[in-house]
Amino acid sequence: MSDLETTVLKTWIDTDMEIDDWNDAKDYAIELVEKWMTAHDINPSDEVLVKYSGATWQRLSGSAPAVASSLPMIFKVNGDYTLEVHYDESDKSLAIVRYSHDEPMGARHVIVKIQK
Repeated sequence: MSDLETTVLKTWIDTDMEIDDWNDAKDYAIELVEKWMTAHDINPSDEVLVKYSGATWQRLSGSAPAVASSLPMIFKVNGDYTLEVHYDESDKSLAIVRYSHDEPMGARHVIVKIQK
């Protein structure tokens, strides 16, 4: 693999999916989060920092702490939504993009380890 190539593992969870497909997608999304946690030596009870942009109908940006074990399901909303989970093996980064009625262009959430 050249330095310019990256391997991005990706899945999505969509409220329009059949229940079995939704469960399979959710399980794979959790697996991608766990890969990221292992790569950064993060325990399920550790806090991580979620940096977000384009959130809600107001397109808000900011950051907030979250418990690692709650990822990616803390991004669910009340209503129809799609979550895209991206884990980049080349730089060990994790991003979750949520699409919903209020976020048709997607709200991007980048997850980072909190340095202690």
